[in-house]
Amino acid sequence: MAGKQIDKDIESLIKLTDSTIGELRGYVSNLKGETDEVEGDALILAIKQQAVKFREFYDVTIRVEADDFQINDRLAAEIFQIVSEGLSNIKRHTKAKTGTIRLYEEAETLFLEIENENEMPDAVSEFLPKSIAGRAASLGGAACVERLDSRTKILVEIPL
Repeated sequence: MAGKQIDKDIESLIKLTDSTIGELRGYVSNLKGETDEVEGDALILAIKQQAVKFREFYDVTIRVEADDFQINDRLAAEIFQIVSEGLSNIKRHTKAKTGTIRLYEEAETLFLEIENENEMPDAVSEFLPKSIAGRAASLGGAACVERLDSRTKILVEIPL
């Protein structure tokens, strides 16, 4: 019985991700014009819409915080995929009801933070989501996990 629920959850996540990736591609196409550069706003809008859908599907509220930045369309799609994987991990591996996604640029590096409630703050569990770490590495960056008092944060750094 549990296997059927997991299959249903995975199917919902796939539909959610596919829908939002399609929307992101539309935003990027409309904004990029003559170059492959896109405003970070297109990515942020897509992430905010993903957060709204995530709340509707799973009753998990995700706050999105972002600075202004410009990245190429390929990187925007990769960042969006990392966010989707992070949201999927929140749903699959935690009981969190809130989270935060932060995007900001500093010293020619794009930082992405995916943070959620930590229902077991005293638990000592070393983990690093392989798919997120692998995607970050393929972009020349890195990922790590920080455990805070009542939150867990995945920090992804991508050089621009």
